[in-house]
Amino acid sequence: MTSHPVQHSLQSSQQPPAPKSTPSVAVNDASARKRLAVAPSPLNEVKLELGVILLAGTVLWLAADSITANVATQLLILLGYGMSAAAWLVFRTRRIVRQLAAGASPADSHQSDVIHPGHETQ
Repeated sequence: MTSHPVQHSLQSSQQPPAPKSTPSVAVNDASARKRLAVAPSPLNEVKLELGVILLAGTVLWLAADSITANVATQLLILLGYGMSAAAWLVFRTRRIVRQLAAGASPADSHQSDVIHPGHETQ
């Protein structure tokens, strides 16, 4: 049997793909700092506040037994803290989103240097 020239050219062109080589990654200070950077966002301050609230809430949760022995009072303290923290985060987020929707940059944001690197404030 003779093979057709088109089939022969198809068979010869179907070579396995070359294995992909992964570049070796050298860990140094510059690349470590680059990976830990946070992208500029108007909500970065709210994210930081969330971290502080979670840390303080954990401390309060661990200390609630020392504050009072009554379980109901402990739950009320933690519930009050959680509700007030959630209300604060909602308030801050809504205020920033409202400012962004109006076209203004958030008043208390420090992101203006990142957005306009050549612009200097006095």
